[in-house]
Amino acid sequence: MARPGHGWRRGEGVMISKPLGSSAGALGAAVVCLSILFGMLVGHAWPLWFGRTILLPAAAASSRGSMHGDYVNVTTPAMTLVVRADGTGGSATSAAVRPVGPWWNDPSLPPVQKTGRMRGTLLYVQLEPSDGGDYRPVTVSRQPVPGAVNLRGVIRRTPQPDTLSVEYGLDAFYMKQGKPEAVAAAFRAKRRVQLEVAVASSGRARIRSLLIDGVPVSK
Repeated sequence: MARPGHGWRRGEGVMISKPLGSSAGALGAAVVCLSILFGMLVGHAWPLWFGRTILLPAAAASSRGSMHGDYVNVTTPAMTLVVRADGTGGSATSAAVRPVGPWWNDPSLPPVQKTGRMRGTLLYVQLEPSDGGDYRPVTVSRQPVPGAVNLRGVIRRTPQPDTLSVEYGLDAFYMKQGKPEAVAAAFRAKRRVQLEVAVASSGRARIRSLLIDGVPVSK
């Protein structure tokens, strides 16, 4: 039997292969990550693609900068709901709404304890057009109301027993550096500022643009 030639070293010529299972696992993990990312992107863009476009009044604005632009933080009366059976108590920065269903009038809980337990609760705000053309909150419910424009939000704070601070994902709008100053100047000049919002049938909403006196503000 022939022996290995002079200079041959033990281990030379031996192929060591990686287990196929590890490659398949890495590929599977990558597919899962891409699927999650794709789902997040579609979920974010879905209201813009297929949602109903409405106008919401803007109550105030501020800005915060980044490396490439600025985010305009905008508030609308729908973000602060005064929940009362008679629908009274709203202001320029809050909206008075009536509760739909028995969820709000729970006799087993004191008002403070009731609102405290509602933090993080999903709800739907029904909007109707006003005489000025923009949409205003009129009622609030735990489930979507068929046939209504339902804006889906999450309760973040309960500053008063009858007041809810609600987040809809409409509080920030990206613009180029320097552009938010035009929005701030419009508020100082008491001009009309509105949010052009796309609302999907699920209630999720995204900002399309900001309007000053009916004219879209360039990003």
